[in-house]
Amino acid sequence: MINGLVKVTGGNSNLYLMNPAGIIFGANASLNVPGSFTATTANGIGFGCGVSGVGCGGWFSAIGENQYTSLGGTPNTFAFSMPKPGAIANEGNLTVGRGQTLALLGGTVINHGNLSAPGGQVAIAAVPGESLVRISQSGQMLSLEVRPLSASVSTPETFDKPIFSLPELLTGGQGNNATGIIAHQDGTVSLTGSGLRITPEAGTAVVAGQVDVSATASGQVGGGVQVLGDRVALQTATINASGDSGGGIVLIGGDFRGQGTVPNAQLTYVSPDSTIQADALQQGNGGRVIVWADTTTHFHGSITARGGSQGGNGGLAEVSGKQTLNYRGTTDLRAAKGSPGTLLLDPESIVIRNGTADGDDNGVANNAFGNNPAGDNGLVGFADAGPSVIYESELEGMGNVAHLVLEARNGITIESLADGILEIPGLMGGDDTNRGSITFSADADGNGTGNFSMDPNNTIRTNARDVRIFGAEITTGTIDTVGPLLVNGSVEIVGTSINTGRIAAGGGFGNTSSVKLTATTGDVIVRTISAGGGGIDIKAARYFRATDTFTAFLRLVLDPVEDAELIQFLSRGNPQSFVDQGLIGGGSGLY
Repeated sequence: MINGLVKVTGGNSNLYLMNPAGIIFGANASLNVPGSFTATTANGIGFGCGVSGVGCGGWFSAIGENQYTSLGGTPNTFAFSMPKPGAIANEGNLTVGRGQTLALLGGTVINHGNLSAPGGQVAIAAVPGESLVRISQSGQMLSLEVRPLSASVSTPETFDKPIFSLPELLTGGQGNNATGIIAHQDGTVSLTGSGLRITPEAGTAVVAGQVDVSATASGQVGGGVQVLGDRVALQTATINASGDSGGGIVLIGGDFRGQGTVPNAQLTYVSPDSTIQADALQQGNGGRVIVWADTTTHFHGSITARGGSQGGNGGLAEVSGKQTLNYRGTTDLRAAKGSPGTLLLDPESIVIRNGTADGDDNGVANNAFGNNPAGDNGLVGFADAGPSVIYESELEGMGNVAHLVLEARNGITIESLADGILEIPGLMGGDDTNRGSITFSADADGNGTGNFSMDPNNTIRTNARDVRIFGAEITTGTIDTVGPLLVNGSVEIVGTSINTGRIAAGGGFGNTSSVKLTATTGDVIVRTISAGGGGIDIKAARYFRATDTFTAFLRLVLDPVEDAELIQFLSRGNPQSFVDQGLIGGGSGLY
């Protein structure tokens, strides 16, 4: 256990602290190092190794003799040869200099203290046993790769001494807890003042304190934070990657859409009292925040990635469980003098449910992070069943998000709503050219199984935002994009077949709203349509049918120039008869 100052004097050296048996930083622990700092429970550090661990300039081993003269290159690879690597727990205040890197790499990593690297990088990675970890600097973002150990790769000798579990490290075998992380007799641990219980298996990373890579000096951009592992949790955590001239990058559980080199979590949890900030403070764009899990993500916290107060656009946020997502949090991507940002929610399938309830997240026995006897920790379990539930209230609070994208591979369903209306608020600060949008993509993988459906008696109202719906079979109720002062949103629907109610996208030509309906293999059935100067474009592989009053429908939507082909089709080759009957405007008369 380290409970004092760790100091390096002379030069600008980086410091690597390695102990395969485990590392604890007590409440009084602090750093005074000129360069970067890495603490690891690996049993060997490789110098100048390639991605696969080959081509190394030598290994520095935790045991046995080392040939120091043969070590060459940058220490960038860490061998975890043990089946169950040791744990790291931090209660202290660990800080490195501006632009430097602070990394904690262990089997289980829990931060209950403060980690700071102003404008630099903080990496917290929980590594499964028998793995090889490689760290490299990719542009301004730390790149971290985890690969299984290959028998063909020469690595340091496996540590043959006992590897203590995290509870054993915390108690020192005496039954007393060494830090504010509490060990329980059932083998779980919990955080002081928190009901969160953790089964300290290899691959578990928990941040419960502060992680700060902000850069407030003039012209500086926020740094990067990565919290990675098989099971990742933020509990009462504050992560700050804001910068004077732009927000930084925060990766919790994986990278965008689960792609890239960083390892993906299976389970990710963000508590209601956790915040992630990647704001531009003065001039510049908001940053990028990704919260990801290959299986299940429960997000209850808050994200901000705002544009600068003097100029710049809002950032990008993605919150997703590839299979299951429970989104209960808030996201603010505003920009005082620019375009607000985009929020992407993209699990396997989505159900939008009535009301404000908390969903299927009540800490049942298969909870991956452990349970208390009452079973009410509200955490993530492998067996949490899809589809992903997003409550009406979450979507109806998205005034701070310009472009809201709900993307699924196996369908999106809006269940019957008590008030009959899913009302997306108008974009705060929006105008005629920056209205915002909401996109429902129900068949993102294009295999023809992702339908979009809602109660035909319900309404989607967007207050001038554009609406886009993509999928296989599409069934909607009313879609209303009318906003104030002739600022109306456009509607685009593309599917194999379309059956929709009334589409109200404005009327007349004082605005530019349009309606585009495309059925690639089937029919387009609509009740009525109204649109603005953008006109109407309908393409149906089979039939087009308007089910409401024919005259009212035509008076609202048909333009002699923009809709000439449709008029020709509906009038059976005699459009003048429509003019004679007053169903459309003749000459320059427009409706």
